[in-house]
Amino acid sequence: MQPLLFAAVAAVLIFAVFLVLDRVRAGAPNVDARLEQFGGRTRQEAVETPREKQKLTARADKALGRGKWAQTTARKLAQADLKLTVTEFLLIKIFAVAVGFMFGQFLARGAEGLALLVGIIFGGVGYFVPDWYVKYRQGQRLNAFNAQLGDTITLLANSLRSGYSFLQTMELVGRESPPPMSVEFRRAV
Repeated sequence: MQPLLFAAVAAVLIFAVFLVLDRVRAGAPNVDARLEQFGGRTRQEAVETPREKQKLTARADKALGRGKWAQTTARKLAQADLKLTVTEFLLIKIFAVAVGFMFGQFLARGAEGLALLVGIIFGGVGYFVPDWYVKYRQGQRLNAFNAQLGDTITLLANSLRSGYSFLQTMELVGRESPPPMSVEFRRAV
């Protein structure tokens, strides 16, 4: 029973890895597009694919996007400045559970009765690891934002005093400030 369970978990894990790799590869621009971009020529807009050829992750995002958990997760990922979709984050959580389970199985490989329990415990810990990472990134981004707040307020005040409109001032902060402040101001503009 143990080898069959291990094989099933490994198969799901491999499938998830290839699904995420396909999503990353599909999002990367091809060589011709990059050469056109750096060559100074205008880049034509990509032709949208028909609905029949939509990616599996896009359909899964659409299905998951209706739920409250997905909306909360998408907001947390945005606050952490992680460029992941909810489906990709869910696949990462599944991957972390599978890796934790297999690691627990590996650690307790000598004790037959205890191996399954240790695998489940490590799988449970693996479930929370991506959430802890997102929370850590949120904290880092919030600290960076707070550290830039004084300089940003000074820049805003000086720009408004010099005669810029409020919208021009916000655009200036979006151009001149380092991330994450510039990202938030660009998003607001």
